[in-house]
This record gives sequence, C-alpha cells and structure tokens, in this order.
Amino acid sequence: MDLYFRPKRIEKWKNGRLYELLGIKAFKRVCVHIGHTFGWDKFFIDDGRQEGLKAYEKRTRINEAIHAPPTLLLTYLIISFLVEGKYIGAAIIGPLWLLNALPTALQRYNRVRIESVLQRKASKTVADEGVAV
Repeated sequence: MDLYFRPKRIEKWKNGRLYELLGIKAFKRVCVHIGHTFGWDKFFIDDGRQEGLKAYEKRTRINEAIHAPPTLLLTYLIISFLVEGKYIGAAIIGPLWLLNALPTALQRYNRVRIESVLQRKASKTVADEGVAV
C-alpha cells in the first residue's frame, strides 16, 4: 500500500505546485473553515513536531482511502455515461465525483508537503548531530 500512498515525482514538483495549479488551496480554505466551524480538529496537524506530522500523514492515508474508491467508481460511471451519450446522468454524478476527488487530491497534496517538512527536519537533525558543540 505504501507504493500507492507515496507521493509521485510529478506530485512533488515544486512541493505540490501541480495541486495548487488545479485550485487545491481554495478547496483547502473551504475545508479549514468548515473544520473550524464544526470543531473537526482531527483534520488538522496536532503539532509541528515529527511525531505530530507523522500522525497527520497517517490520517491523510485514512482519509484518502475513504474517498479514493468512490472517486474511481464515479469516474468509471461518468465515462460510461458520456460514451453512451447519457449526458444528464454524467452531469448528475459530476458533483458527487467532485465531493470525493477534491478530498482525495487534498490528502495527496498535504502528504507531499508533510513529506517535504519531515525530510527537512531529518536533514537538520543529521546536520545538528554532526556539529561538535
């Protein structure tokens, strides 16, 4: 499973810039607002330490595992409807697809950024340990 969840090279480009070009930051702002409004604190990073980041990264995998299968199924249905000329069916399913595809993309975007921070922290730790005090 790690092979699936591990960020791919294109996702890592400029620390998630691909997702930003697709508008993920706007969706993230909406999610943050909704999360704060309803007190859904489990969707936020507990703390900036390595343990907190790793725990949050694990939650991104869980959230993605919830949203990715419906995204794939709905993608298949939309394509099937379009191929069959059933445009109204595709239009009806489109918003449901977005409700799953956007959270999936957001989890992947967050994971790219968390991985980058964890790598910087690991490099800093190694550099700090190599310095004689």
